[in-house]
Amino acid sequence: MSETTKIVFCQCAWADVIDARAKEAVRTGLIEAGAAFEAVPDLCGLAARRDERLARWTQTPDLRIVACFARAVRWLFDWAAAPLPASARVLNLRTTAPDDVLADLLEDDPPRGPHTGSIQRESDWMPWFPVIDYERCVDCRQCLNFCLFGVYASDETGRVKVVHPSGCKTYCPACARVCPQRAIIFPKYDKSPINGDAVDEAALAQVRGSGLLDGLDAGELRRRLRARSSAGRFPTTPSGSSPLEALAEKLDIPPQVLQNLSPDEKRRLGRSAAKDKAGADGPSEGSARA
Repeated sequence: MSETTKIVFCQCAWADVIDARAKEAVRTGLIEAGAAFEAVPDLCGLAARRDERLARWTQTPDLRIVACFARAVRWLFDWAAAPLPASARVLNLRTTAPDDVLADLLEDDPPRGPHTGSIQRESDWMPWFPVIDYERCVDCRQCLNFCLFGVYASDETGRVKVVHPSGCKTYCPACARVCPQRAIIFPKYDKSPINGDAVDEAALAQVRGSGLLDGLDAGELRRRLRARSSAGRFPTTPSGSSPLEALAEKLDIPPQVLQNLSPDEKRRLGRSAAKDKAGADGPSEGSARA
């Protein structure tokens, strides 16, 4: 390494997707080696507010980022209008042993100096929001049509963009699960490839071949979510769960998301699902996680 090297260490302060012991091992190793690095509480949070540090870091010839999946980090920077240069390296502490991360960071002669930054959360908002992998996106607009909370919009060219990250419902990955290209990433999600991991193209092809996404046709999903009923209730099925709850289970929407919806949002989520039976069961969980 040279004086042109910059080490950025994301603490992922809002999620437990990276083992705390792994983060501490890397942090301690860098300090003991006297390596200069900048700690940040959460790259997602910095990206959400388009923090000027991201653009500044991208001007560094040798940028090394300790965080999560490279695909997630890349498109976070892209959303923040600070595209990562090809020379930037992302070290994935979700899947790489701390010793291996340290070996990569400390090879040659890293810049010496104090560590800077903070590992404390910078706001009360958990930065849970989607970013789009535009190398996979085919502009089918399913995310835009599916989301009811204003997270997506079209720009002047017609391309779908994330425009209101704070409107996203924390822990809800539903739009990513109906994306036929698996182009939507939630960096804090716990399952592949929505977390930014590489997409298993063979498994995805199997899902596409079935004509279903996670067990339901995407058009049917949208009809269910947007439908309205005069009663404004969640009608129950013989099993005791509502169609909306069954839908939430298929899309991995946590119960607390449904519980915390406003009355208006609940009305928007529609009740005519009661008269529509679920589509045929889709692929198994193993293939649905393409």
